[in-house]
Amino acid sequence: MAVTDKDRRELYQRAADTFGESVAETLMELLPPQPSSELATRQDVLATATALRGEMAELRAELRGEMADLRADVNTQIAGLQRWAAGILAANGVALVVALLT
Repeated sequence: MAVTDKDRRELYQRAADTFGESVAETLMELLPPQPSSELATRQDVLATATALRGEMAELRAELRGEMADLRADVNTQIAGLQRWAAGILAANGVALVVALLT
């Protein structure tokens, strides 16, 4: 049986008539505002947690792969810069030798 707003109001009114408004308000705060069939169970929470753990593991693996790709790209760029710098130094060395010999 689904509990309607009318049912909740009637429960509140009877509780207020019997126990007083303060107790009725406390009772209504303790009762879920939605049907019990819509409440999450322990199994629901565990299933969600398991799914989240799996998704996080996938994201972690993806991030590690992307970091490895980035590391390889940076190492390639550094190697290129080292070759370029070595070429510049060699050219300057040759220019210096030529200048000293002439």
